[in-house]
Amino acid sequence: LEYFNINTLGNATDFGDLVKSVQMMAAYGSHTRGIWHAGKDPGALNDIQSVELHSLGNAADFGDATVSRGEMAQGLANRTRGLGAGGTTPGSYSDVVDYITIATAGNASDFGDLDAARASAGGWGSSIRAFSAGGVAPSQIDIIAAGFFQSRGNWSDWGDLTAGRNNAAAVNSSSRGIIAGGEPSQNVIDYVDITSLGDSADFG
Repeated sequence: LEYFNINTLGNATDFGDLVKSVQMMAAYGSHTRGIWHAGKDPGALNDIQSVELHSLGNAADFGDATVSRGEMAQGLANRTRGLGAGGTTPGSYSDVVDYITIATAGNASDFGDLDAARASAGGWGSSIRAFSAGGVAPSQIDIIAAGFFQSRGNWSDWGDLTAGRNNAAAVNSSSRGIIAGGEPSQNVIDYVDITSLGDSADFG
């Protein structure tokens, strides 16, 4: 684990270590806690790991995901709840969405299902909704799916990206989600209004 102060230029510094080595996990957090949800090493894992953001140190075991999988959508959290959506299990793609309460360590619970199985989607969360954009299963997907953090249930189609992609990086504000890059290799940036249904548009 490494950290840096986002208000000051400079190199990253050692924060501590994960409980176990892992790749291709979902990552999200609140103002006080960082979470890494499942992942691969090299097989699918169900471990959820956490750190306290304001104190340096090693990660701790938080609990277990409902299903072992890697390559989930990234960054699906609001201040209270974090989600692990989609991903890969041995030999298949997953439509599973599970959730945790970030402030309380424990195992994940079933939230519902994505509109379709997918892995390696870009993801973000507002205070109300969670979004999974793009992905692969096994070809690239252009669908944006959305669910409500406080209402467990299956997700629905929100709109489409300008092009199918997976392994893209996504960020958001309270009103806009932005997804950039991805496979097949591209420099396209899309944005979507996360307050109203609709397709994404070119950002730059």
